[in-house]
Amino acid sequence: GPFDAAYSNFGPLNCEPQLDQVARGLAELLPATAPFLCSVMNRVCAWEIAWGLARARPREGLRRLGRGWSSARMSAGPGEAASTMPVRYYTPGEFARAWAPYFRPEIILGYPVLIPPPYLAGRFPRAAERLAGLERRVRGWPGFRSLGDHFLMILRRTEARP
Repeated sequence: GPFDAAYSNFGPLNCEPQLDQVARGLAELLPATAPFLCSVMNRVCAWEIAWGLARARPREGLRRLGRGWSSARMSAGPGEAASTMPVRYYTPGEFARAWAPYFRPEIILGYPVLIPPPYLAGRFPRAAERLAGLERRVRGWPGFRSLGDHFLMILRRTEARP
């Protein structure tokens, strides 16, 4: 370091037990006002809940709702057995609080919110094309941004020193 920005994609921060320490460490590497862009697995995934309940599998549909750690099944490559990892799901507000006082949220977008998440997209092949325009409009609305499979957050480094 120092770096001009930082990026984390597809939820590795959901596996980190000490987000406050990561925030502090990243704050040491970034100058004030630098952006940190991250995608985080959301606690509430409307599609996952609806799909689990529709198939009479409420445990599967509601698995993310707990506030503590849980085991998540991780997909594997062809011919490989899937594994499990400890994971904690966050709401956008919980995640933002873990990064304070070193970072403040600037943009929060849910994705996908109306479009099925990738693991369900094949079952609803026309949903993405039909809902894409509406998805772009609502994914940043309070309430809606908390319903996607993930949320994208751009945090901005504050002046607070670690």
